[in-house]
Amino acid sequence: MRTLFTISLSCLLIFFFTSPLTAQWIMQNSGTTNCLRAVSFTDANTGTVVGDSGIILRTTNGGVTWTPQSSGTTRFLSGVSFTDANTGTVVGDSGTILRTTNGGATWIPQPSGTILSFHGVCFTDANNGTVVGGGKGDLIFPPPGIILHTTNGGITWMKQFETDTASVNAVSFTDSDTGTAVGGGWNNNVGNFYLILRTTDGGVTWMCQSTLAYYILFGVSFTDGMTGTAIGDFYSDYCAFEILRTTDGGITWTSQFSPKCVALESICFTDTDNGTAVGRSGCRSSTGYIFRTTDGGTNWISQSSGTANKLHAVCFTDANMGTVVGDSGTILHTTNGGVTLVEGENQRGVPQQYLLSQNYPNPFNPSTNITFTLPSRSFVSLKVFDLLGREVATIVLEVLSAGDHSCQWNAENFPSGVYFYRLQAGTFIETKKLLLLK
Repeated sequence: MRTLFTISLSCLLIFFFTSPLTAQWIMQNSGTTNCLRAVSFTDANTGTVVGDSGIILRTTNGGVTWTPQSSGTTRFLSGVSFTDANTGTVVGDSGTILRTTNGGATWIPQPSGTILSFHGVCFTDANNGTVVGGGKGDLIFPPPGIILHTTNGGITWMKQFETDTASVNAVSFTDSDTGTAVGGGWNNNVGNFYLILRTTDGGVTWMCQSTLAYYILFGVSFTDGMTGTAIGDFYSDYCAFEILRTTDGGITWTSQFSPKCVALESICFTDTDNGTAVGRSGCRSSTGYIFRTTDGGTNWISQSSGTANKLHAVCFTDANMGTVVGDSGTILHTTNGGVTLVEGENQRGVPQQYLLSQNYPNPFNPSTNITFTLPSRSFVSLKVFDLLGREVATIVLEVLSAGDHSCQWNAENFPSGVYFYRLQAGTFIETKKLLLLK
């Protein structure tokens, strides 16, 4: 029996590694052609997307359906941050700040005290939040920049930082005190330059960490007080981008990756290793680009987005579950980090029945692969449960084509023990056991 299992597993591995692999980003129906500029998920199912003409979309099923919400404005909305399923803040042009405490059923305007446009927002809890923004600027008129902060859920906003020479484009806080903001502007001596600001007292003071030349930063993501990544691009005919990494709270920043002909706008890390950055190809085209790392940025791998539209924002709730938004109502979703899906239809033809295979390796630490077969296009739910029957992870929750599929569960943040994974597709339901040993 052991010999037979070894042979079967070997055949499965040979098929897996010799079959065509595609990055698994699935296009979702947003119901709009408006540009979508920001996204925030609080769990695998519950998320909000915002964009041009005051559009706000909401999902409670991982993006299977998106429902429009009334924002009460037609202004461009560029940032969104939810701290739980009900409590969130949206920001946009002309000092727009909107707040909800009921999952977006109603959005209440809040006074910002400025007409500058906001580009980003980050809340660490229901009360403590920061908004950043400014202007676009040009060679004659440098962009202004601004940072506002609230400690009461936006009832009042206090100006913490203001500059006439650089826009502040993105912000990331890991707790109510520790945060980093990035942006850029124009200086007659060096031309374009990027700006990195750091606070450890909730924004009472913002310290300038860097104003190096050439690049303007548009995104930043910290997973703890020390470890963070910032991205941006070079405004020139080269349209190169830059990925910067720090592991000492921004005292030093190291360039990781900077090829030409790509401009990045947003980045999201779920832990120190797993991160995704999105943007577009060079100045004269608009192909959507997605880059992924699983080793803290030592290596960045390009993934196929499957769209020619520019991509503006990305949000992951864990290493596998992520959503990207962009031009023309583009919403892309992945349940496996955007990688390692075997193409649904292969040379063996369409299978005749459902099949859920045993995960491999098993026991495992910290990742394991799960493969399954679909005889027809189906809505698939693949979830993991603990010994008490509590759902602990959603690996797949979307429509997949007929054929063989493979996905990965990364259990790095879970304790050792016995777990169960359950596949549900149509009327087919099957559960198998797996063992995590650390």
